[in-house]
Amino acid sequence: MNFDDKSLELISKNLIITPKTSLLLNSQGVEEVKDIIAERLDVKTVDIIAIDTLRGVFDFNQYKGENSNSSMFCFLKDRVEKLRSITNPSCGIILTHNTNKVSKKSLVEEPFQNFSGASALRSFYTSGIIHYTSQTENKILVN
Repeated sequence: MNFDDKSLELISKNLIITPKTSLLLNSQGVEEVKDIIAERLDVKTVDIIAIDTLRGVFDFNQYKGENSNSSMFCFLKDRVEKLRSITNPSCGIILTHNTNKVSKKSLVEEPFQNFSGASALRSFYTSGIIHYTSQTENKILVN
């Protein structure tokens, strides 16, 4: 990508990308993420927090697993929502997550029923996007 100097200056002041880490979003991880943000920005001005992937930060030690509705709900409430509340409570959260391996027909007919893991995840979001890629197609489905 090519950006002009003005855009690069804005990007450097407003975008933080952490390298792939083994950071868990446990109680300590929530504080670490807040500290990473606070090093570069006023945490109250954060507009979007993107977590890629949910499975990569899920605390399997504390929660039974991503297939448990109660565990997923507690993780989303106690970790993801806590991160939002200690930064900017009105910021958006983007979570990336995987779908189950399903047929194309199932994905087209019920795309948002094919998230991997607990159904509590489906009741938590306000909008969703599924990016579907195969050898012959590249589609984006929006809910």
